[in-house]
Amino acid sequence: MSASDLHDDYYSSDYLRGFVLESRSINSLNTNANQDPSSYIYNLGISDGLRTDHLFKFQFDPTTVSLSHHGSGTFAVRKLVAEDYNVTPDHVCLVTGGASLSNHHASTAILLRGGYAFVEFPRYDPLESCLRVSHATNAEQFTQNHQFYINRREEDSFQPSLSEIKDILVKYEPRLLVFSNPHNPSGRKIDQLEELLQLVSDRNEKETDPNKHTYVLVDEVSRELPNKNINIPCAATLSKYAVSVTSTTKCFGLSGLRMGIIVADPSIIRKIACYATNTFCANSGLLESLWFQFIQQKGPILKMMLEEREKRRSLVETMFQKHGISYSPPDAGSIFLVKVPKKKGGKEVDDVEFVSELRKQMRVNVVSGSKFGIKGFIRLAYLYMSLDDLTHGLERFCQFYVEFQSNNNL
Repeated sequence: MSASDLHDDYYSSDYLRGFVLESRSINSLNTNANQDPSSYIYNLGISDGLRTDHLFKFQFDPTTVSLSHHGSGTFAVRKLVAEDYNVTPDHVCLVTGGASLSNHHASTAILLRGGYAFVEFPRYDPLESCLRVSHATNAEQFTQNHQFYINRREEDSFQPSLSEIKDILVKYEPRLLVFSNPHNPSGRKIDQLEELLQLVSDRNEKETDPNKHTYVLVDEVSRELPNKNINIPCAATLSKYAVSVTSTTKCFGLSGLRMGIIVADPSIIRKIACYATNTFCANSGLLESLWFQFIQQKGPILKMMLEEREKRRSLVETMFQKHGISYSPPDAGSIFLVKVPKKKGGKEVDDVEFVSELRKQMRVNVVSGSKFGIKGFIRLAYLYMSLDDLTHGLERFCQFYVEFQSNNNL
């Protein structure tokens, strides 16, 4: 199969991000539900943060419409970001396009000379798609060969195995390892992040050719929304071989701001900025002016988001425990990974069918685990929607879950 065949098949299907587009389209459908309330769908599928646009005081400067910025972004914005991470501005690259395009820029820049790439599994599909369109030696093989996945198994609380990673480093001498932290779809943080990064560092210290060093790309879009008493460090502040990516979507619900932030060692930032400039030209001056205002105001608003998240997370867990619903407790973010009830005799239930029936019978939308490569689960989000929608959607979900479980165990 050629690269073009693989990519044509991949992007022509709904496998890539169809579930995201479908979830967002539900919001549009619901705008007309006042005329027909029975058509309203409780959308617990979108994992974005609670909308905060009304809390920020953005001012529009018309002169920025005629401005664009090459390289890693304007110094003033990078300086504010750097202060957040306790690094210098040359550790920061800004990308118009959010976290997904930032992941693309970072992975492609690192893999320009080829080399093997590995991604966690189950995974948020856009993380893998970055590698599919890169110069990775195994770019065409992800659909054919699961050996290029780093397993995060349910029985291990979705923790990556350090022994498995060590074997990969020895056998393949990979150029790039890709993770999300917290993990999407489970919401679990990497408990042994420092040890993982140390394995990579030890491997690189023995490699005299820097073009063969291994790097770790970590998508940290939900890192700033942890449970109480949980700290998730930025990977790039722990190792010069780590690249951290984030945006304003998962924590602040500002997907339209399209702010992508990459934090890494300056030597990597220069490569990423060079690639971004040569392929995507420049950042939007208008957006960078809004990013500057966002960073100036984000502190107290993030505190409010953490309080609201804790209240909603507690609501979801209370209802799940009340109805005996099996789930993986998240460490951070806006999602729960719920196990679909099995049929009598332990027979697996098709999670895609479960999601379809839930939407048909109860008008509740969630995302099937199969979209992430983990069958028998569904992913339920709890921040983006109104509290009323969350409450009513949860009630309907729990009712359907209990009835489904009861009917299938007769």
